[in-house]
Amino acid sequence: RGDVSLKSQGVYVANVDGLLVEENVFDHNGWHESIDGAEASLHNHNIYINRCHRVVNRKNLYLRASSIGSKIRSDSELASTEILVEDNLYVEGEIGMTASGADSGFIRFHDVTVRNNVFLHIGRSNPTGRNFGWAIDMKSVHDATVVNNHILHNQWANSAGIQFAETNVAHVFIRDNLIYDYPQRHISLLAEEEWFDVTVENNIMQNPVRGLLLRHMGPFNVARFTGNQYHSPDANWFRTDDGNITYDAWLMASGEMNSTNVALRFPDPSR
Repeated sequence: RGDVSLKSQGVYVANVDGLLVEENVFDHNGWHESIDGAEASLHNHNIYINRCHRVVNRKNLYLRASSIGSKIRSDSELASTEILVEDNLYVEGEIGMTASGADSGFIRFHDVTVRNNVFLHIGRSNPTGRNFGWAIDMKSVHDATVVNNHILHNQWANSAGIQFAETNVAHVFIRDNLIYDYPQRHISLLAEEEWFDVTVENNIMQNPVRGLLLRHMGPFNVARFTGNQYHSPDANWFRTDDGNITYDAWLMASGEMNSTNVALRFPDPSR
């Protein structure tokens, strides 16, 4: 028999300075549909990295996680630093990768880079039955770069391609990412007055069927938007403190320059 209370992980690592996770396959870890008591849980992940520094997470396959493909945790000031997540493939589960933790009011992470990853069908199998799918979720981080990731296909209204939240967010660059076919929140910023120096630049946010493309809640003076390529058949592509707004209203509110609102063509968008 299984015991979901044991919070099984594919790999659990804590308190390591200098960790390399490279060219592994993590598939369906921590749960089993046909074993009583071993069902998917929000506590079970393919890999769980807690309070670690100088972490390289590279060229791995994270498949069919119970909840999170790769979870990085920090529950105290700068408990996790110098994190590189690159060239990985994430498929299904309900969250691709997250850098988060318990409590708040401090800088959890410093120097985090997430680049050249593919997130495909996050949330499709709905393992825990919670009806959501988030690709990249980060909280209370200073000096973060999220660049050149492909985030593709999601079925849930509660969806997020790239999401930042909590008080201590500064020196963040979100650029050159492709987010396609997400019903809600290709990029989501839950900004607060304490945020500083956040740039959202040259990203492609496109949904061929429907979709709210970008959510920015909170003050605009903490973030700069430039050169993003938006399109959705819906009328209101953006959500701010004033509600859902059009592309033209977004340009006025955000001050974004050099963006476009044209549907792009891709060679094989359904794959």
